[in-house]
Amino acid sequence: MYTPSAPFEPVFIRGDSVTLETEGKVLALFTGDETTLPGYNEYTIGRAPYAAGTHNFTYDVDANTGLLNLIYPFISIFDPASNTADFFLATDRFNALSITVNSSNVITSLTLGVRNGLLYHGQIVYPDLTKDSNSNGIPDFLEAAMPGSITKFLQTYDFPTVLIKSSDDMIITFSDDKTWEAAR
Repeated sequence: MYTPSAPFEPVFIRGDSVTLETEGKVLALFTGDETTLPGYNEYTIGRAPYAAGTHNFTYDVDANTGLLNLIYPFISIFDPASNTADFFLATDRFNALSITVNSSNVITSLTLGVRNGLLYHGQIVYPDLTKDSNSNGIPDFLEAAMPGSITKFLQTYDFPTVLIKSSDDMIITFSDDKTWEAAR
């Protein structure tokens, strides 16, 4: 069975979703594309604060809200002024996601749907959550190619599949890194 070791803690879910109290100013959803899920993807440098209210995502390929655009089953929430980022790792694709933002533009709760999968919470400490060594808009701690990044770290776990959205909105899954690298 798929069970990551430390630094993860299991998140207990009753039903197919869980709502968690959290605090952060930025949500990072890993799309691999700056134009997909704008305002929520890993391209967080210079991002405007979220409007107060609830932000809901859909289980489809909508470019602005679609969870089927995620290429990894993990997300991160963080405050760029701190040095700690929370991340949530699922054993399957998220099928529901919403965040609640207060009037101070802080994310105060997160609802995640994981169907029949498992959910794990972890944290990563990084010296500077705003450092962007290659000036591409992705902070180093989220950069997939950056040694020591959260994305690089989480890629070491044996995900059942890697998810890619093709140009014609078809979802392609690969279960091995060689096929994934060839498709990129």
